[in-house]
Amino acid sequence: MLTFDDCLKVCCLSEDEIDAIAEHENRPEMIALELGNYLVRTPDGRLRIKAMILDDIAAAMGIGTHLLEAYGEHVAGAAVIIHSENDYRVPIEEGEQWFMALKKRHVPVELVRYPRSSHGLSRAGEPWLLVDRLGRLRQWFSYWLQGEGTPVAATPSP
Repeated sequence: MLTFDDCLKVCCLSEDEIDAIAEHENRPEMIALELGNYLVRTPDGRLRIKAMILDDIAAAMGIGTHLLEAYGEHVAGAAVIIHSENDYRVPIEEGEQWFMALKKRHVPVELVRYPRSSHGLSRAGEPWLLVDRLGRLRQWFSYWLQGEGTPVAATPSP
């Protein structure tokens, strides 16, 4: 008999993402795992998962989803957006749109694009990309929280 952990190992989602789907759809974890695994493989599934997440965030904030779309105007602090170019769960265009929205509002923001990497960049991928990502995060926090060094450069180089 397959266990939840067995299925999780071959699923494209993290346990937290599965828990979010289970809570939103009011379904057991195993059903949410199967639903999520199915959705990430369908053309409109990614959008459906995004809508679930937006609904949950809006509900937690006590606001409507339409207000959440405009929430970017309330970002006042600096931001770094780290995005993989081969991320099929959250396409690079969404990271670029968020970057442009913050730039338009004069929020200090950096966008770092990682080539040949997927949504799981923090735990898998080319070793130099993993090291580069951690270095950029450290550099960003040093600059914005401690006032040391320089802001993050936009594009990693091999």
